[in-house]
Amino acid sequence: MSSCVSVCDYIFPPREQDNIKPDAEYNIANPMIQPILLATRKSNGGDKGLYSQRGDHTFTFSVLSHAGDWSSNSLKGARFAIQANNPLRVVGLSGLPTGNSGNTLDETKSFCSVSPDNVLVTAFKKKDGDSNNVIVRMYDILGGTGTYDSTLNFFFDASSTRKTNIIEEYSAEGSLPTLASDKRSVTIDVGHHSIETIALQPSSSPAGGDGGGGCFIATVAE
Repeated sequence: MSSCVSVCDYIFPPREQDNIKPDAEYNIANPMIQPILLATRKSNGGDKGLYSQRGDHTFTFSVLSHAGDWSSNSLKGARFAIQANNPLRVVGLSGLPTGNSGNTLDETKSFCSVSPDNVLVTAFKKKDGDSNNVIVRMYDILGGTGTYDSTLNFFFDASSTRKTNIIEEYSAEGSLPTLASDKRSVTIDVGHHSIETIALQPSSSPAGGDGGGGCFIATVAE
């Protein structure tokens, strides 16, 4: 079972003034952490009652410690959570040139980066039904008032950029993304707590010496 629900609980260190002391094995009887969520579902049968999620449930935990409270470390925690839930998956391909002269990408390279820090990238993939475009989805985690500019950098040359809605349909509303002169970054208006989706069309020109030009992104189905 996989869940996209984020759970944040406060766990405190043992303090004598609170009369909270570990035992001989340094265990605490009732630590303040409860990260497991289970839901009760209602049947689609109309008059049917509630039922529990039977069967075996497997949970994977990633724990991050930090100073201060949640609000002062929300960006760090959010990035850590997304990285833990979405590990990079590597796909091996056969039949490719083995020498550097025939390859078009550097051995190491970042897919993309985004600024400012309160904007997080949640998807970087092929556009559904359109292998010529790459979809990048990002959102603002902190909120605030008004709109501001967010810049997305990517490792390939783009020939065009367009905004889409969340189901990847091209949108005529709002301002168009501004493609930089180097064709490797785009600037877009982001509102508070908004989810923004951009379609990038990689350039079909041959790659240069720095690994620019076209790109290859594989979609893995499970």
